[in-house]
Amino acid sequence: MKKLSFIFLFIITGALLSCSNDDGESKRTDGELVGTWKATSINTSGNAQTDVNGTPFNIPIAADVTNNNLTLVFNNDNTFTSSGSMDVDASISIVGTTYDQSLNAFNPIGSGTYTVSGNQILFTGNTDLGAVMIDELTDTLLILQLKNVVDTTQDGQDITATLNSTVKFARQ
Repeated sequence: MKKLSFIFLFIITGALLSCSNDDGESKRTDGELVGTWKATSINTSGNAQTDVNGTPFNIPIAADVTNNNLTLVFNNDNTFTSSGSMDVDASISIVGTTYDQSLNAFNPIGSGTYTVSGNQILFTGNTDLGAVMIDELTDTLLILQLKNVVDTTQDGQDITATLNSTVKFARQ
């Protein structure tokens, strides 16, 4: 079971930032995206499903981000760059036992090009983001909602992990 817990923690770290929005609430999204944005908070939670010897498991996942100095720059030519790092403290609970792992993610967003369509940003290039939903965009605030589903097989175990993240940025 301990080996399985580390597999889940690996999935969490690899999937922390990737995408879509299920929130139907309408918020302002008419601000200017071009500029430099500093991440002020990142909240992530989710769950993973697997089957061990015929017994299904639904495993809660929680991740806290600390020491965040992530910056994202959107340019007029539809390119983006990012810099910075963050510490991720992830935990999962399996059959009443909690497993914790900490790691440092350096420049987790990457760089490349972006396209805006409605309330969605499509990131391409040196990034794993893909399509991300804009929850709110004003002249000073950018909130992105991310949903990532990861299907993987580790040591013969099929695992599906779903992570939901809210990333808040302040214009610099």
